[in-house]
Amino acid sequence: MGILADTLVSRGGYNRIDAENAERGPRASELTREFLGGGATPQAQAPIQPGISGGGGVNVLETAKQLLGFQQQANQPAIQSLQQQAGEVGQSFAGQRQRLESGIQPLRDRYNQILEQMKGRVSTDLSREYGRRGIPLSSGMFEQNLTERINPMTRDIGLASEEGTRGIQDLIASLTGQETESKRNITNAIAQLQAGEPSSAVTQALSMFTQQRQSEQNAAELALKQAEARKPINVSEGATLFDPTTGKPIYTAPKTYKPEENVFTPFNLQNLQNLFGGGITEPKPTRLPPSVRPESRTYGYSGLT
Repeated sequence: MGILADTLVSRGGYNRIDAENAERGPRASELTREFLGGGATPQAQAPIQPGISGGGGVNVLETAKQLLGFQQQANQPAIQSLQQQAGEVGQSFAGQRQRLESGIQPLRDRYNQILEQMKGRVSTDLSREYGRRGIPLSSGMFEQNLTERINPMTRDIGLASEEGTRGIQDLIASLTGQETESKRNITNAIAQLQAGEPSSAVTQALSMFTQQRQSEQNAAELALKQAEARKPINVSEGATLFDPTTGKPIYTAPKTYKPEENVFTPFNLQNLQNLFGGGITEPKPTRLPPSVRPESRTYGYSGLT
């Protein structure tokens, strides 16, 4: 159907068949001016794209855009909260990174302190041992022996210090990846909220369009039924009108008795029988005895019988 036909259905109380006939009929221009307020005929107006806009002025795409805009507007508080969380995430990881970096030098200092303590203990023990033996500490043997005992400890403690430092640096490096992932998740969530749900908006718009079309159809059918109900119903005399929903009689047309006109009826035996219901029968002739037959009577004239 065209725009005029849809308008006639939704606003004029027409059914679909009558609306289509009126749109193609000679009164199309008059109906267009009356219902659409313009002088153009329905054929001159822009056609409606099927599935996009409805005859009642409902445009599915525009409605979907509006619903999508409502979603995006409703998501603004959540978007602002996520943006704030993104800044807090950066601050949190920066604090963790700073704490780890500040722990590297104390760790190294602690290993150096342990190394110096162990060197001092080894040197003291070795000096006592050389004193008991009577070997002077100025001899080359003491320094050589001390170096042989201290070098393995220096190597082991140095490796432990480097391993501890490397562990802290690895933790710092992993924080960078974790921070990036956390910020990416927040950014993706913000992007989804900003985009809304287009498919949901289109589904809601189609549902609204379907409901409106159904409402228009129901209104048109109701208007048609009301128009049919206002039409007079001719009920013949003596006939009964029944309610189609309940099957009960709602009206019985009375009979009209007209008096018969005065018509002259000849007075004869057949009319008397019709009038009195056959109570009178036609008389039958009775044979008279010979003594009373007319031919045996004498009327006083001779020779005549």
